[in-house]
Amino acid sequence: PSNAPYELEEVVEGRCKCATRFHSDKDGREFVDFISSYPLTNANDEITHILHVSKELPPLDVSDSNQESSATMDETNDENS
Repeated sequence: PSNAPYELEEVVEGRCKCATRFHSDKDGREFVDFISSYPLTNANDEITHILHVSKELPPLDVSDSNQESSATMDETNDENS
């Protein structure tokens, strides 16, 4: 049985598959998990294993990204004036 958030048919056919999932830890903190699955082959190019990699993504600070977007728009407006 797989815990992947997607069907593994594509991986079994030799293609990588990726997805993101939202989780909460035991303290209720939410985070985003990036999951990738890769087919591993032997010398005869036969798939023998599937490698699953999971990485917690850093939180996105919405206030910082909004400030950055505003600054970029201000610079663009200054250049066009």
